[in-house]
Amino acid sequence: MSVSVLDLSGIENVHPSVATVADSLADVLLRPSAPRSMDSLRRAIAVHVGLSETCVVIADSEDAIVAKLIRLFLNRGDAIAVPEPTYGIFRYAAQSAGIEVLDTGSDENFEIYQESLAEIVTAAEQVRLVFLASPNNPTGKPIRRETIIRILETGTLTAVDESHIEFGGRSCADLIEEYPNLVVMRGFKWASLDGLNVAYALAAPPIAARLAAVLPIEPLSGMALSAAESAIRHAPLLRDNLERIARERDRMTTALDALPGVIVHQSGANFVFCQFPDRKGRDIANRLFENGVKVRHYPAKEYRDGIRIRVGHPADTDRLLDALKKSLA
Repeated sequence: MSVSVLDLSGIENVHPSVATVADSLADVLLRPSAPRSMDSLRRAIAVHVGLSETCVVIADSEDAIVAKLIRLFLNRGDAIAVPEPTYGIFRYAAQSAGIEVLDTGSDENFEIYQESLAEIVTAAEQVRLVFLASPNNPTGKPIRRETIIRILETGTLTAVDESHIEFGGRSCADLIEEYPNLVVMRGFKWASLDGLNVAYALAAPPIAARLAAVLPIEPLSGMALSAAESAIRHAPLLRDNLERIARERDRMTTALDALPGVIVHQSGANFVFCQFPDRKGRDIANRLFENGVKVRHYPAKEYRDGIRIRVGHPADTDRLLDALKKSLA
């Protein structure tokens, strides 16, 4: 008898947003001809984050925001600075536009070399944009607030991807009023709306206006607009799901840390990142798959042969631990 494979390789929120989806479906189906624009969602986001509407720019994905920032503020011969490992789209989007990528690295615990990053940004005249992710993907590491402030104080445009901030960590969005060179990018992964293609950027009004001018005027469907606004309206209810994930993440981290030959890094996201110093990460990932659990392996040198594991339900964690024990035997 075949056993289904438990897929823990993704980064989606496993807890469905039942109220959010039901609300948005009802709105679209019961009022099919109702006018829908991004203005209502923009107002809701502004209240949600505590900033002016003029600071909010809506897009169909965080990836689109990354690409537009690069094309809007950089020219050939310019460079971006990123502390690897981090979200791969930063490098891909830059290289696709002919922009150089300067990797400032991180230590063995994936902590950013704060001063090295600041020095490179200050010394390298071609660096026009810094990309950070907090919590980071795939390591789950939140970036210390003082590190973000240190980079902002260089005066260089700095974009912080907060796609997973609702799962843990402190947002830096409140710094926008003090640092007009800050752009914060967010989405609705926390609300289980990955498939509806809705995201937003937060920035000082001059940057927000320039960014909005190069993004599609109406990039979102009525369903996406309604669902995103409903998610904000139901944020207190959805926080229960986030708290469940945080508890399960802590339990998973503790259990993994207790296993010999496993290094697990503290995470603020809905996934954890592990390394196996005495084994090859690919071998562990393959063995896990043979034992019924799929994870994502990162073979590139900057990821140091680690694997990312999504945090799900308690039963998922139990099954992972059982499979990992067999794989390590």
